[in-house]
Amino acid sequence: MFAMLGAVRVVGRELRDGTADAWLMASGGWIGTAVAGKLVAPTVSGVVIGAAFLGGLHGWLGWPMPGSWPMLLGALILMVVAYESLGLLIVGITANYRFASSIAAFVTAPALAFAGLTFPLGSMPAVAELWGRALPLTAFVQVQLAQAGRGALASDSWPELMLMAVVALFSLAVALPLLGWRARNPNCWGRR
Repeated sequence: MFAMLGAVRVVGRELRDGTADAWLMASGGWIGTAVAGKLVAPTVSGVVIGAAFLGGLHGWLGWPMPGSWPMLLGALILMVVAYESLGLLIVGITANYRFASSIAAFVTAPALAFAGLTFPLGSMPAVAELWGRALPLTAFVQVQLAQAGRGALASDSWPELMLMAVVALFSLAVALPLLGWRARNPNCWGRR
């Protein structure tokens, strides 16, 4: 939730405040560079907080970790980037900071309920199961369960990693051109 809302916040407020043109020009006119610059701090903080949480569970609390730490940390990074990419996509589509924030909260708030931890995904109604399977959190949870719970081979978690990577790449492929157009178009600025 924080990763997606963070991306909406740092990019959406440039449109909201009418500073998108200056923001884009500060990056030499490259939207990819502009977005990357905005997301460095949120990405690093999200990954550090997530890694600290995992370290606390498996280190300080002593929960066993029979699987692959690199696989689990890679999944954490991909989950953060996938959610940030989805946030960028929503800002690119709506160009409205408040509406994008609402959509991001709506998508991510029930994520734990639909991740299949407390109730099996396959037993959920079709819409809930589809929603749950589309969320990067569900893929991350599957990696965490496989690595920390079952000590699965690292290769067993590749499908979930690929799903998160596809979500991130698809979202970025659509969001970046949209954001570039919106940052250059004054008609898209100032929407609260």
